[in-house]
Amino acid sequence: MARMHKSVDLTELDLSIVHALQLAPRAPWNTLGEVLGVDHTTVARHWARLEEQGSAWLMAYYPAWHDGLCRARVEVDCAGGAVDAVAQALVHDPHVVSVDLTHNGGDLQLMVSAGNLGVLSRYVTDRLHRLPGVERIAVHPVTREYADGRQWRLDALDAEQVRQLTAISPAPHGGTVSPGPEELRILSVLGPDGRCSWTQLAERTKVSAATVRRKVHRMMREGTLAFRCEVAAHSAGWPVQVLYTAQCPANRLESAARELVVLPGVRSVAALAGPANLAVTAWLRSAADIQQLEVRMLRRVQELVITRRSVALRALKRMGRLLGADGRRIGYVPMDVWSDPVCGGSVKRALTPSSHRRSSRGTPIPLTG
Repeated sequence: MARMHKSVDLTELDLSIVHALQLAPRAPWNTLGEVLGVDHTTVARHWARLEEQGSAWLMAYYPAWHDGLCRARVEVDCAGGAVDAVAQALVHDPHVVSVDLTHNGGDLQLMVSAGNLGVLSRYVTDRLHRLPGVERIAVHPVTREYADGRQWRLDALDAEQVRQLTAISPAPHGGTVSPGPEELRILSVLGPDGRCSWTQLAERTKVSAATVRRKVHRMMREGTLAFRCEVAAHSAGWPVQVLYTAQCPANRLESAARELVVLPGVRSVAALAGPANLAVTAWLRSAADIQQLEVRMLRRVQELVITRRSVALRALKRMGRLLGADGRRIGYVPMDVWSDPVCGGSVKRALTPSSHRRSSRGTPIPLTG
């Protein structure tokens, strides 16, 4: 049986559609309708409304961060009264894929991605350190990601529905292939719109629909393309977002990560190079669940020592999507992590969800409702 969710403003069908797209992001509407037991036009109409409202969205991205790409969690402390201005600047940087306003471990917590260690270094030294209002920066390189958020599920479907949808989506067999020019073109189109039709994708990449379909399926199998169906956390009933850092013996890190990934609410688990060697992020139903999750973590991994817990007061950006005060998507910044962070225009443009071609550079992201 599927679990019933206490959603703020999403229906059970809405949640089921999001869960279905988490499992089979490119499945045709008629296939999704058959599995969900509703007319395919109803599924398409509900999804269009969710997208229009910014309540849910589907993205494509290059997931093999450990294969050449560098990623780091960065804590930023700001001078008094400067948090808003610093946040406004950083949310529009393509290399900053996620931004959270937190109460502990930095005023802002960033996830920064770059094509290599040199690019990451340039971003930190030539961009972050020179940004007015920034007082302190702490960089924690990610050495391995065990889960990055795309594995998280709403659990709105039953076991048979999950089985049917899982069977029709190509399963990756590893992330060992770096994207070439053709792959990057496909990524640039599917990045803002993971449900872009095969015909539109073919037109924009200058190849036939059959060819681009084969390329996309190959990229998914090779690990150069991943899809992620996201939902506004508050709307779906997950208002509390927390980041833990922890210390674990090096010889237990792999097994510990596998134990933590399966815990309810956990969205990402990553190994770090720093005083703490493990980072865990989770979405929870209430503040009371913070302690309960910690208890479960320590039961699973007795050697684990939690060094810090930070509650996100506000998510400003998640995987390139700009978020409003209610967690809904209000804009998009292409994650061009291969570009030069300074000379190449680290802050080139931001695109709105309604028109992926119209710039929203300078769109204010207010820190209060």
